[in-house]
Amino acid sequence: MRKPYNTPHRTHVVKTRLTVEEHELFLNQCRTYGISQSEMLLIIDDFGMERGTEYGLEQVYNVIDSRYRSGKPLIVTTNLTLDSLQNPQDTAHARIYDRLLEMCAPILFTGENFRKQTATEKLDRLKGMLAEQKKGITVAAADIAGKGETAYD
Repeated sequence: MRKPYNTPHRTHVVKTRLTVEEHELFLNQCRTYGISQSEMLLIIDDFGMERGTEYGLEQVYNVIDSRYRSGKPLIVTTNLTLDSLQNPQDTAHARIYDRLLEMCAPILFTGENFRKQTATEKLDRLKGMLAEQKKGITVAAADIAGKGETAYD
């Protein structure tokens, strides 16, 4: 029987590339809370965006299959649709997706793409700055023209 997780203290994001010292510090902090390495939660962000090479798929399969066989906790985020997970393009993807769908409950999040909104706001600010700069150049050129000078004087 698995023991239930006491999650209030587990709100920290763990970097994926740790130095040896950072890794030891992390493990010591986990031990403080009574968390063994075998109980650690794995979060895979942006699943499906990895390189589609045979080697890459095999590595993804190994990670997913290891979690599947061990029953360790797993959270996966993806932009893949439920339909694409249920109807994979080939056997290599089917092996991975079948395990994910058995282990994880799909939850659909909808809403505005905040990255597009942020990009639009930045583009609008840039256009405004360029318009101001262009206006300043036009005024400076008019001042120079009014004095009979050239921009190269």
